[in-house]
Amino acid sequence: MILPTLSSLLFLASLASAFTPPANFKHSNLLRTIDLTKPYVRETYAVVVQNIADKPVSEYYWLAPRQDKVAYVEAKEKKSGGNGAVFEVERVVEDDGYDHFPEDEGYEYYRISFPTPLAPSEKLTLTVSSATVDSVSPHPYQIPQNGKQYLQWHGYQFAPSAYETEKQRTKLKLKSADIPDVTTTDGNTEGAEDPVRAGTALTYGPYGPQVAGAKGKPIAVRYEFQGPVVKATKFERDIEISHWGGNLAVEERYWLSNVGAVLKGYFSRVQYQQSAYTQPISSAVRSLRYSLHPTTRNAYFTDEIGNVSTSRFRAGREGGRNANLDIFPRYPVFGGWNYSYTVGWDQDLSQSLKQIEDGKYAIKVPFLEGPESMQYEDVKVRIVLPEGAKNIQVATPFPVKESRSVHKWFMDTIGKPVVELSAQNIVDDVRGREVVVIYELGKWEMLRKPMTVAGAVFATVVVSFIFGKLDLKI
Repeated sequence: MILPTLSSLLFLASLASAFTPPANFKHSNLLRTIDLTKPYVRETYAVVVQNIADKPVSEYYWLAPRQDKVAYVEAKEKKSGGNGAVFEVERVVEDDGYDHFPEDEGYEYYRISFPTPLAPSEKLTLTVSSATVDSVSPHPYQIPQNGKQYLQWHGYQFAPSAYETEKQRTKLKLKSADIPDVTTTDGNTEGAEDPVRAGTALTYGPYGPQVAGAKGKPIAVRYEFQGPVVKATKFERDIEISHWGGNLAVEERYWLSNVGAVLKGYFSRVQYQQSAYTQPISSAVRSLRYSLHPTTRNAYFTDEIGNVSTSRFRAGREGGRNANLDIFPRYPVFGGWNYSYTVGWDQDLSQSLKQIEDGKYAIKVPFLEGPESMQYEDVKVRIVLPEGAKNIQVATPFPVKESRSVHKWFMDTIGKPVVELSAQNIVDDVRGREVVVIYELGKWEMLRKPMTVAGAVFATVVVSFIFGKLDLKI
């Protein structure tokens, strides 16, 4: 029997009025991997779960950071070849009759549903992945123009768990071996130093049996982060579908912030140009790369002033390499600085659109196509369908807020249906995950725009002819 520690008792006592999941499971083994190689935190748990109840159980509960920081929580069965089943994950909210964790604890429950209940004593190897934004901070807060940038992560010695854990360890993956400060513990079950360093990785544990809610010692790691800490505080993406032109037009608008270490003192252009060759890695945003579909063309880059000529576009090859758009802001975006800009491009509609049956179509478009190592605070994706599209169905790769509207563009008659998808706390890990939109569009609707244009031209000619024949002399 595992006896609870004082810290775990206090922790569980703070949850006396909150929902506590039934102790139907235990963790035979748990490996927590914390990836700090990006500006946000990614965590992966490999857990051997065993049903210790006397009946089959299908609901398993997981602890994850509060919703205002979490980007996603995903769970699947771990199998060789990566063919494990994907499980449904749902946040436990007060509408279910449960209270989430107290705000000061920073965690709340997620329910993971197994399609087939786990029989008594049966084991399952589970992989749970999550990402959280705003979970690291610069330390020191200010650095000189060519100074090294260090970030700091805070956590606990033991993985947050709603169940008893027999054995566990935690591995931190960093971007650099320059780790000036790291919290040490009293040792692990092997009697070795804790943590163990190996290149750019730190390993805490293994640790012996721990009760549910055990946190252990608070730990902190300060490490060099080579590169900017980029965040789009606001992001808008418009995707317009044109059957008549066979074109998919994309425009993205960014309100960008560098939330890394703030620039100390004044910016020196001369020093910056010199360091571009001697110190190519910088905490400032010097450039951003977009990897786009091979059929991408007509790429552009503008900001609040106008067209920005400091961009480079390399066309792709259909069936081969992707197209690349490299943009260079008008100035390097150091810590504490902001930059707003717009990028856009066209691509062949045939690569994304499929006709399911006569008059019925399905289109797949990525939810995000932005640069790597970026986090997004407020995201809006608008998909503009052809005029006259009806019976619209939308499937998204993760939960989002959906709304519908109609917008009239130039030469429209009834307006184009718009599907707007809104989300918060999105990270670049979800790039490439596709939104599927199914809609119906009749043949007459496909001819609506060219016939409208033809009618407008004909009316203009007729009116001009009539006015030309009028005798306006007095």
